[in-house]
Amino acid sequence: MPEEYLNAQKMEKLERIKSRGINPYPSTFHPSHTSAQAVALLVEIETQENHLKEVLKLAGRIMTRRDMGKISFMDIRDGSGKMQIFFRQNDLDEASIELLKDLDLGDFIGVEVA
Repeated sequence: MPEEYLNAQKMEKLERIKSRGINPYPSTFHPSHTSAQAVALLVEIETQENHLKEVLKLAGRIMTRRDMGKISFMDIRDGSGKMQIFFRQNDLDEASIELLKDLDLGDFIGVEVA
């Protein structure tokens, strides 16, 4: 694909995000854990057959994305490693589903995992 087409497509997505009242470049998201810390915590919880007792706030760059019908997987990477995020449309509101469609590889995102 020509670079101009890709840039135009990215700008359209950016404008859709802005039109929803979302700041695409927020400076107020503060992760509670790195990917490595989150993975270690989740492995510990799984080993002890416990449940997550806190909300994990993670931030990273989208490295891979797989959309399969009503579910999506994204691998996000931060300075400590990689974390796979799972999205199920049944768990999201309509605005979140539409936002998910406008996210691309390379975008930086912040997510809350409960």
